[in-house]
Amino acid sequence: MYIKDLQINGFGNLENKKITLSKGFNVINGKNESGKSTIANFIKGIFYGVNKNKDGNKFSEYEKFKPWADIDFSGKLTYEYEGEEYTVYRDFNRNNSKVYDADGNDITNKFGKDRSRGVEIGLAHLKIDEETFENSFLVKQSSVSVETTEQRAMIQKLTNMIQIGDEGTSYEKTKSRLEKMLLDEVGTERTRNKPKNIVNEEINYNEKKKQELIYNKERCKNIETNMKELKNKEAKIKKDYSDAKRVYDIKKKYEDLLEEKRNAYETAKKIMEKERQEALKEKQKRIVTTSVIIVALSVVLSAVPAILKYYWAIPFPIIIGVLIILLYYKLENREKHTFSELNFDVTKEEINKKRQWELDALERDGVKNSLFERKSEELKTLIDGYEKSKNDIVLEQHKLYLEESSLKESLNKLNEIEENLQVAYSKKSEIDKVEASLKLAISVLEESYQELKKDVMPTITKLIKENVSKTTNGQYNDVIYNDINGMFVENENGELISIDKLSLGTIDQIYLGFRLAIANRIGNIPLILDETFVYYDNERLKNMLDNLLKISGEKQIILLSCSDREINMLKDNECTIISI
Repeated sequence: MYIKDLQINGFGNLENKKITLSKGFNVINGKNESGKSTIANFIKGIFYGVNKNKDGNKFSEYEKFKPWADIDFSGKLTYEYEGEEYTVYRDFNRNNSKVYDADGNDITNKFGKDRSRGVEIGLAHLKIDEETFENSFLVKQSSVSVETTEQRAMIQKLTNMIQIGDEGTSYEKTKSRLEKMLLDEVGTERTRNKPKNIVNEEINYNEKKKQELIYNKERCKNIETNMKELKNKEAKIKKDYSDAKRVYDIKKKYEDLLEEKRNAYETAKKIMEKERQEALKEKQKRIVTTSVIIVALSVVLSAVPAILKYYWAIPFPIIIGVLIILLYYKLENREKHTFSELNFDVTKEEINKKRQWELDALERDGVKNSLFERKSEELKTLIDGYEKSKNDIVLEQHKLYLEESSLKESLNKLNEIEENLQVAYSKKSEIDKVEASLKLAISVLEESYQELKKDVMPTITKLIKENVSKTTNGQYNDVIYNDINGMFVENENGELISIDKLSLGTIDQIYLGFRLAIANRIGNIPLILDETFVYYDNERLKNMLDNLLKISGEKQIILLSCSDREINMLKDNECTIISI
């Protein structure tokens, strides 16, 4: 993505200003108070709108950038995204925006809309929120540093974005909400006036009352009939359960066996490869040793003609030695070390035959053929279903037995108690399910996030080290990021030092390296630098500009500066200079 041009009708102290940018390195140069920072905020405002809330500040963004003169508080920006051109017009008074494609078609309705900010172009095409944009791609004057909490938030958002595709998925907020739901909707055994405690008290009360009832004999026959039907049903389910379990056990046994053989096969392959490599090394060693001996003998034999003054014969021993070496080398290379090749397919076929033999035996024993076509996972689900059905039947039988006993005293009272218990157990079951689901969700959330960090953090850490090394010209190559305490550097003695103890210029370099690493990992979004190098000496500035020039080949750079230092250092390079 890159920004092609800006048209500022009125924004801050700028009016009727048009700026055309190149795809690579751009320098917008102007005196202090000429509106350079305003341009950076205008770009942000086009993508995210202007905040009318003060958020603890003396003035809101709206109040800060609303023109004093009676002119339109508006502007437009044209950019290219994924090979397509888009133009955004935004009226900042109402945060009303329009988005057009290259043919001038109004496509505003394809974007989400925020009530106070207007069309959410930044979220749609930059795919990051405003906070992330400010902490990575918009580096304002004297704000290169990123606080530790912001660093951690950036890493979390980046982790979410890379693995989930949504930076807004907050691990901490989600976990907090789940824990609050667990307390509010379930509670604990000790919490008063919470669902779990209330339903347990209700169940205990009704169970106690139920035990006080005298059983009603007149209902026993009906209960016996129901009990017989349940027993028949239970017997059928047990048979289905047994058949499914037998098929599952066979399939699972051979799946596990196949996996075990596969692992053994892979291990054997590695061992054979190691033996092959060792044999090769031994052959090479033997060739070298033999060659040295032949050369030595050739040299010794060449001395005999010299002693006998047959000088013309001196080269012959050496020539013969060389020929012998070449012949020996050729013979050695013709030798082949044979290694038995393993054939896993044969093992697999044998295992499948044994499995099929056992399944055929089950089929002959009357097991339904349809069970054989199911996968192990499907069989396990089926078995669990049968198990649940059996438990439901057992529970129902138990209820009937209790009913048979309790009806002896009072049928009406029994009905009331049974209804209360059924509702209470149903509530408890639902509460238990909610509790189990929430606890599982919290556990999975924690495990998943840790796994995400394991996958993403090495890449991020590597990028941070590489970019910090580049920005500090190799002065600090070993930079350690800790998501609790922030960034540290390692001194010559191996001691970890917080970067806050370094010089202001070095801190700026390291934090800028952090920003570049995050920006590089998030995506191809223009990098806007607003008076970022005020505290850089010439050497540091030259090194940083060289690095940015390399980056500008893939990412648009927009550098806003009041100094001529950058222009003088960049004059021999391909970049666009814009004066305002």
